[in-house]
Amino acid sequence: MSNKTLNGTNKNASNARKGSRGPRPIQTVAQLRENLLRDALAREIRKIDRKIAVNTRKRSAAQARVNDANATLDNLARIRAEFLAESNLAPKA
Repeated sequence: MSNKTLNGTNKNASNARKGSRGPRPIQTVAQLRENLLRDALAREIRKIDRKIAVNTRKRSAAQARVNDANATLDNLARIRAEFLAESNLAPKA
């Protein structure tokens, strides 16, 4: 007797696939609780990571503004000192 079927597939090959199909096994309450808790914690961690990323970007932007303001103040102080020195209004020590 042949192993070939009418549609050209091999009986052994088609029988081998049947074990991998079917419903998932029913989870116990403890497994279900653990999986749900893990998923919820993963979602919360993603939210926290997103907030950290946003605030890190905001902090770096604010730091850049502070650095620019410091550079501007330094330039203004240097220009003021030059003007005072040239106008002879600088206090003499």
